[in-house]
Amino acid sequence: MTIMASASVQHEDERVRVTRWDFEPGQSTGRHLHEHDYVVVPVTDGRTDVVTPDGTVTPSRLRAGCPSR
Repeated sequence: MTIMASASVQHEDERVRVTRWDFEPGQSTGRHLHEHDYVVVPVTDGRTDVVTPDGTVTPSRLRAGCPSR
């Protein structure tokens, strides 16, 4: 069973949605699609994994304050 991270919408209008995600170790957003263009801005250093439908895992290093797409 996947433990879900906590999401809260900080701002939303016709052009943009800002969502804050809070993760504890081992938590996940679950499989999803992005409905908007997006930018990730971590507030702490860390690592995340992207898992594709075929099970391929791509790790990504997160650096506080450094945006990524």
